[in-house]
Amino acid sequence: MKKHHSVFAFFKIFSVACMLAALAFSCQKEDLACTDCSESNIAISARNHNSEDATDLYISTNTGGTIGIVDVTDINNVGERFIDVVNTDGDGIFYDQPSNVMYQVDRSNNRVNAYAATTTLPNGAAVSPSMMSTSDFNNGREMAVKGNFIVVAEDAAPGNGNMNRFYVYQNTGSSISLVKTFNATINLWGLTFVGNNLYAVEDNSSNLAIYNNFLSNSDGSTLTPSVKLTISGIVRTHGIDYNAENDVLTLTDVGDAGSSTDGAIHVITNFTSSKLGFAMRTARYSGGAFTATIPMSQQVRLSGSNTFLGNPVDVDYNYETGEIFVAERANGGGRVLAFNFPSGSGNPTPIYNQTFAGASAVHLNVYNVY
Repeated sequence: MKKHHSVFAFFKIFSVACMLAALAFSCQKEDLACTDCSESNIAISARNHNSEDATDLYISTNTGGTIGIVDVTDINNVGERFIDVVNTDGDGIFYDQPSNVMYQVDRSNNRVNAYAATTTLPNGAAVSPSMMSTSDFNNGREMAVKGNFIVVAEDAAPGNGNMNRFYVYQNTGSSISLVKTFNATINLWGLTFVGNNLYAVEDNSSNLAIYNNFLSNSDGSTLTPSVKLTISGIVRTHGIDYNAENDVLTLTDVGDAGSSTDGAIHVITNFTSSKLGFAMRTARYSGGAFTATIPMSQQVRLSGSNTFLGNPVDVDYNYETGEIFVAERANGGGRVLAFNFPSGSGNPTPIYNQTFAGASAVHLNVYNVY
């Protein structure tokens, strides 16, 4: 999913780029995807979203025309809202705080939809997009946003000629326009910007691809990753989040897509300041990219029967509270889970666990931190 990152993060990434150049939820509650979303049936968030500590979790589903907005400022006292949208199959989701606009990958119509002022919409509101892109991709998955640029990952499928692509859109203030398209040499799913670099999950693998200075590439280019990292212990990665403030990289492992019990979360601390540099000491240059491995000894893995993790498809980390939020697609038909930040590998029970049918993506927004 997904966020802008601070100048502090830029200098971290700049130092890594220089190095590369030298190398050449435990309580069960009501179903979130509810059928009765009346104010009497759902606890509506009444917190002031202009306060510094207010935090909302945005949730997509690929099985219905609803977006969930959950106030998780206090994980023990959440407030839930649901808005009805035009599509019934959604994936990547992002709330841009400076512009007060929420973006979603609309897989029903193969476009990016923008929704204005979602922070003030009442529970049960039916909304139409304030802006829409043209219908360009087929089998769109996650999105990443940097400034007024929106990147959508298209994963290979028969409907798109089994091609993997990046679609780059620009929000001009009055429209969302396609400005660049890049072909990819790997299968795609999760995306996030880290400074000027794009981190992209390689679907059907345990790999993470890094594209340096992503937006500077020419339209129509075929992009090869600048760096490809194998994340030991992962079977098939999907979701990704990087938090610059704490230098934490979080990835999900869906394992066998046919199993609803074999998923995992991988947490890598001190990623750009230490772990990435350590891996690059033994990197090899092959096929146009540096390749290296992050060993399991430098990660924390959460998995097991207590976790409810089967196919965790997306993840976001709240550095202020130390909580990790997950969109779990398979277990129970879809859930939203949260875990305390781990001190070591294990089989923890979620601190937040709610069913949300078809949960496909999450995005966390902590207000007034920019």
